[in-house]
Amino acid sequence: VVPLTVGGGPSPPSEFSNTPSMSPFPSAHPSVFPSFAPTMTTTITAVLQLDNNPPDISWRIDCDSSGNLVNIPSPTYNAAHRNRTITVPKDVGVGETCVIEIRDASKNGLEGGFFLVVLGTDYDSEDKVVLAEGDGDFGEKVIMSFDINLPPSSSPSEVPSLQPTVSIEPTLSQVPSLQPTIT
Repeated sequence: VVPLTVGGGPSPPSEFSNTPSMSPFPSAHPSVFPSFAPTMTTTITAVLQLDNNPPDISWRIDCDSSGNLVNIPSPTYNAAHRNRTITVPKDVGVGETCVIEIRDASKNGLEGGFFLVVLGTDYDSEDKVVLAEGDGDFGEKVIMSFDINLPPSSSPSEVPSLQPTVSIEPTLSQVPSLQPTIT
């Protein structure tokens, strides 16, 4: 192991690389530089069916499991929004834990309405992924938490993963290995 110092000092040996390998096999010479995977984001959509008194309704969604607060505040509603369905999409980090809070100054909830938070933007789809939902019967306020997790893919991607899954258990295969284990 070569110690690294700031402002000079020894450089890593030439057999080390700071370029990630695309190989699915462990490297004989792993990089000495830490790798930081980008945060994956996805879109969620808040859907609210407002009641007869929309100026009394306010809401927000806060996501803060990564230390970066994502706050989605509600717009201000007026009489023109009466009994309307409001949709607000927002990008958030996958793996985040979020909280939706809806308040009604009239203390009768979304009388005759509902709220919904879905993964993506297609909230009318039969196969939508619902993260949080409720009817409008909540009185003064409702608070719900939910996690942003992507559902499993129904089809594999065309591009191989940069971080393949490694199994601890051996897998039996009918095809001989191109790199047999030597003991």
